[in-house]
Amino acid sequence: MQFSEILSGVYAVTTDLDLDLWRRSLTELEQCQDMMSDHYHTQPDLGTKDIRISGAACAEVLGYFESDQWLDTVAKLCVSNDEWRTNWTSPSVSWFRNHTRFDHMWHLAPANYVNHEWHVDCLRTVVHGMMYVNADPDPTATTLFRGTDREIAVTTGFNRGWILLQNGKQTHRGINTSNRSRYTFKWMLTLDI
Repeated sequence: MQFSEILSGVYAVTTDLDLDLWRRSLTELEQCQDMMSDHYHTQPDLGTKDIRISGAACAEVLGYFESDQWLDTVAKLCVSNDEWRTNWTSPSVSWFRNHTRFDHMWHLAPANYVNHEWHVDCLRTVVHGMMYVNADPDPTATTLFRGTDREIAVTTGFNRGWILLQNGKQTHRGINTSNRSRYTFKWMLTLDI
C-alpha cells in the first residue's frame, strides 16, 4: 500500500488488493442495490444509503481492513504525523490496540444525489478513510477536501481512497454528480469509551 499526503493529515491511499476482488465486491453491491429495502439504511436528508451486505468478496475486503497489518500501518502513519500526535497527546501504536474500535460500512451515493455540505466527521473518530468501489477514476464522484486556497479532489477507482487523521479542523464533502451510483467502503477507528 502507498500513502501520499495531499493536505496536512490527509493522505491519498492505494492498496495492494487484487483488482478482481474489487470487481466482485462491486457486483455484490450492485446486486444489493437491486434488492433495495432489505439492504439499506437510508439517510433521508442526504439521499445516501448505508448497505448491509454479507457477500464473500465484500467480506474479504473487510478482512483486509480489519487485519493487524492494516491497523498497524494506519497507527504508524498517525504517530508519524506531528500535528496528529500533538492533538492526541502522543499516543503510541499500542495505544490504538487498547483505546480504539474498528467500525465500517458499505455506502451508496446514488447518481446525481444532493451533495454533502462541508463537514468534520464525528470527533470521537481518531482516524478514518474511504475506499472507492467503482472501477474508473471519476472526478464527479469523489470526496473533496478544503485546502487553503482550493478544493482538492481525491482520485477514485479500484484500490484508491483516502485517510484522514482527525484533527477536528479538516473539512470535506462527498460529491456524486455523475450519472451512476458511487459505491464506497468507509472505515474508522473510534475511541472505545
